[in-house]
Amino acid sequence: MKRRTYATRAAAVAVGAFALILAGCASAAPESATASPDSGADGAPSWESVVEKARAEGTVTLYSHAVPTMLDSLVEAFALEYPDIKVEYVRGATELPARVDAEIAGKTPGADIVMFAGDNWMLANAEHLAPVGDLPSLAEWPEDAWVIDGVAPITAIVPLSIIAWNTQIFPDGFEEWSDLLSSDLDGRLGTRDGIGATEALFYQFFEDNQGEDYLPSLAAQNPRFYPSAVPMAQAVASGEIGVAIYSVVPTLKELQDQGAPIDYILPQEVIANPYPAAILKKSENQNAAQVFMDFWLSEKGQTAFNTNESGVSALPDIDGSLDLAGHDLTYFDSARATPDFISEWDAKFREIFHGN
Repeated sequence: MKRRTYATRAAAVAVGAFALILAGCASAAPESATASPDSGADGAPSWESVVEKARAEGTVTLYSHAVPTMLDSLVEAFALEYPDIKVEYVRGATELPARVDAEIAGKTPGADIVMFAGDNWMLANAEHLAPVGDLPSLAEWPEDAWVIDGVAPITAIVPLSIIAWNTQIFPDGFEEWSDLLSSDLDGRLGTRDGIGATEALFYQFFEDNQGEDYLPSLAAQNPRFYPSAVPMAQAVASGEIGVAIYSVVPTLKELQDQGAPIDYILPQEVIANPYPAAILKKSENQNAAQVFMDFWLSEKGQTAFNTNESGVSALPDIDGSLDLAGHDLTYFDSARATPDFISEWDAKFREIFHGN
């Protein structure tokens, strides 16, 4: 098993080919690793037998941080290939990992597969994750597109540092992070509230790239605060605020398709999150989970999940996959997000933005 930590900086990245700058160290697979479902003496069941048993199980449940448009597209595409295997997904934010922790501790049903933003939870819970098995799709899967080799593949890379604005309030739009320091934004700016690992690294990104004075200057704009990207984007679309600095492309495109007066840009400096997925050992639907994972990592699955520039695929030449070539790309660095780091940023955030 290899555990990988993302480099903090990569200039002019050829993301269309998923050219991640990864630093990793090899280690032995955990002793608690389980064999593939229904494995024979050689530990390698035929794929046909896995699919047959998956159809008998008939269902798989996914817990995910991904936005509904990405999940709906993936589930609908899977249903065309495997109409007799039903996929249900539960989408949430910071509460989902704790929910899975409780299921694992209580040995209760629930998630078969989890997909969380960032690699923190996967690395901390490797002992509870099952190897993906001998999936046909792995023949084309890049060897560096894993958080944990053979266990947790990266299903997408998703940027969060996006400037999104209401075109009726700001018809000229924005181009760079420095544009958000204009006095016209007083009371009209939205950003994330609450400090966890993602938020701490997000604000550290601005301090690293824009200087230590940037966040205090941003705070002087009297921003409004939102718990996640979706309500923040909806607030921009409704005119509740005029511009947001944290969003995801599929949510913005969905609002555009609905006719909302909203536009967006990815500035030169971008920070992005990996979206690793893994099968839980506690799952009672191991075969169905493997069939779903195989589809997810295939060309059809990656096209569905990363459609309409939702994310960057590990596979090359995926139609609709986001292209960040030419941007200065920073990855969320889980090794940096220690409890002390998060605590320090919680205090710093409250001091900068709330004055306490």
